[in-house]
Amino acid sequence: MPLEIDGSDEMPDILMIGFQEVIELTATNILKNDTSPSKYWQKMIQKHLDNISPANKYVLLRAEFMSSVLLLFYAKSDKISKVTQVEGKSKKTGLGGMAANKGSVAIRFNYGSSSFCFFNSHLAAGVTNIDERYNDFVTSWNGVRFSGNKLIKHHDNIVWLGDLNYRISKPNDEVRSLIDMGNMDALLEYDQLSYELKRRQGLKGFKELPINFIPTYKFDKGTNVVWYLQGSCENGRC
Repeated sequence: MPLEIDGSDEMPDILMIGFQEVIELTATNILKNDTSPSKYWQKMIQKHLDNISPANKYVLLRAEFMSSVLLLFYAKSDKISKVTQVEGKSKKTGLGGMAANKGSVAIRFNYGSSSFCFFNSHLAAGVTNIDERYNDFVTSWNGVRFSGNKLIKHHDNIVWLGDLNYRISKPNDEVRSLIDMGNMDALLEYDQLSYELKRRQGLKGFKELPINFIPTYKFDKGTNVVWYLQGSCENGRC
């Protein structure tokens, strides 16, 4: 997993790395309390950080793991003294809150005098399940509770990341045509998340960073054909 950092003095004081679907989402895997995927990624990320930043060692301060969703919090070793009150919580939203195939993991901390909360979500899938995705968000927003009855909203700085599962509300062939043309404006016009950010009161205040890349690939359902920026590849051969 390449990280966009180069080991220079410009490296960030903290790193928050989120994963979704670190396991195959089968009923057996979801019900098992297996922490080995979390440990595997902790080891891999630590190895990578040690290689790219030998002079600025990063220390893992918290790992919050729930079935297939993982959030890792690293800080530079010389900045750890500024980090206090680190805490993590999880919230299931699958099957009405009973299953961990969907939901959020969150980590909060203070850096100096400022409070931060990062939460990593895997929301409901499906092209038309827009309301379900929003309900998953609301359940996490109101259901993640830290010490002192703190909610996500009770922080100075909030960052939401994850597999939010919002789609582009246009037919498949039209989306592929727009991708081939590199027409980002037309794609974003039909982006479900952009629309939700405007109309949902509970999402007011969230701002998405500019999207300056186009979708990379999509499998044809039931085949080994993968669509890249232009054309297709079969069985990984382009």
